[in-house]
Amino acid sequence: MSQQTAVDSAQIKTHDKMRVPVQRVARNASYLVVGQFLIQVILALNGILVARFLGDAAYGQYTAAFAFAGIFGLAFTLGVDALIVREIARSPDPDTTRESLRPAIWLRLIAMPLALGLVALAATAANYDAPVWGYILIVALTLGFNGLADLGRAVFQGLQRMQYDTLTRLFDKGIGLAAIAVLLIAGVRALDAILLALLAASAAGMIVSWGLAFRMVGRPRLGRPDGALALLRAALPIGGSFALVSIYLQLPTVVLSWFVPDREVGLFGAANGTVSPFFMLPVALGTALLPALAQSVSNDKRTLRLHLRYTGLALVLGALVTIALLLGGHLVLGFLYGQQFIEAIPAMRIIALVIPLVFANTYLTNYLIAQRRHKRLPAAAVVTLALTIVFSVVFIQSFGFAGAALARVCAEIGNFAVLFVMSIYQHSKLAS
Repeated sequence: MSQQTAVDSAQIKTHDKMRVPVQRVARNASYLVVGQFLIQVILALNGILVARFLGDAAYGQYTAAFAFAGIFGLAFTLGVDALIVREIARSPDPDTTRESLRPAIWLRLIAMPLALGLVALAATAANYDAPVWGYILIVALTLGFNGLADLGRAVFQGLQRMQYDTLTRLFDKGIGLAAIAVLLIAGVRALDAILLALLAASAAGMIVSWGLAFRMVGRPRLGRPDGALALLRAALPIGGSFALVSIYLQLPTVVLSWFVPDREVGLFGAANGTVSPFFMLPVALGTALLPALAQSVSNDKRTLRLHLRYTGLALVLGALVTIALLLGGHLVLGFLYGQQFIEAIPAMRIIALVIPLVFANTYLTNYLIAQRRHKRLPAAAVVTLALTIVFSVVFIQSFGFAGAALARVCAEIGNFAVLFVMSIYQHSKLAS
């Protein structure tokens, strides 16, 4: 074999590595897309029931509670799940999987009470009224149980058995919706009772998730927390960046709740609730891609061309969803939330412009994690958080809840710019 032929053969092999197993990814993505879409529909229905039966002010409190507690969502998980998925995907042996889970479980158990305390202190510092303060704590505890369940689901994702990820999430959210419906049929019109029902459903979801995970890989022995600190250090770039992402995603709603009445927060919640089910489409695609991308690490020029193609494809897919929402989203919003929320239509159309960016940014984030360049993610999150703060304060004071939607779009544009430059930086050095 000539030297040139050997070089060409090596390039083809590297090129083929970047071509992730299409059928497996498509199958897993289909499970997740359908499941996540149904989950977002269920979450939207939860909000719709609250809005229709408890009123726009109560729905504003519901929205504010989830937004404020959501800022601290990563404090419950510390961002280790992506690393667990990556390691299980590379070494799916049950013994190795159990060893990977042990320090992660310790981190969850330590983080949960600390995170709850942090949320309580922050809600006190933000001077929320007593009812809303209590709602925030219930939601935070729900997020904690969801975080514990997600560690079990990391096993399903790492083993690329996404149907179990979808089924356990649907079980959790379905139980919550059914409980809310029962309460409303029984005449209960108390927001705290509804939130407690969601808390009980999240605990049930955690039990089911871990039960299935243990059947697949066996029950890990906790022993001593050896390796927990090392895992935390490894996850800090991802956890830190994801924590900042949680903050800038929820910040417009939180800032809005400081400047406007509960009713306007409810209008923004309706606009966001109409669009948010579609945000799970890129999340599902990224979740399905991460294990496959983790097995196809490469930095050659052909890989760069494929990477650019995938980025463009993500933008196109998101643009198609945006066009559909711009054409028919107002009908969906009016049908779901009722005439009292019609004023939210302009904000809904603005938020719809975020979808192509979310598609692309989700892919870029997973690409950087798979390429072991996740230490760059916090820089992108810091830039986006700074943009969110500036745009939220300026636009909300000028345009109210429509300004919160505009701030979301502008910040996501900045996030895309930074992530895209980071994703091609290494390739550009090789090309030069």
